[in-house]
Amino acid sequence: MPKYRVLDMHIRHGVGKEVRELTPGSIVELTAEEAARIGKTIEPVPSEEGEGAPATVQETIKKIAAAETVDAVKALIVGNIVKKIQTAAEKRIAELEKA
Repeated sequence: MPKYRVLDMHIRHGVGKEVRELTPGSIVELTAEEAARIGKTIEPVPSEEGEGAPATVQETIKKIAAAETVDAVKALIVGNIVKKIQTAAEKRIAELEKA
């Protein structure tokens, strides 16, 4: 079963005695159907080989494997960090503008 990381809110998931509290930062196993029901508050956790990871992660892993110099690998890492920071900043700006 694929693993997912809970992003930014507490979620009560399940029915009856099967209800689970999902807290931010926790990693849980969910079926694709459960993940679809929960929606945007979770993200897939890639395995070491990149299986089950978003396509962009798989592509980056392939690019790193194909890189021929240390500088090329470092550039890929820095590029991905910058993208993550930019995405987080844009998300926070949107939240602040709503408030």
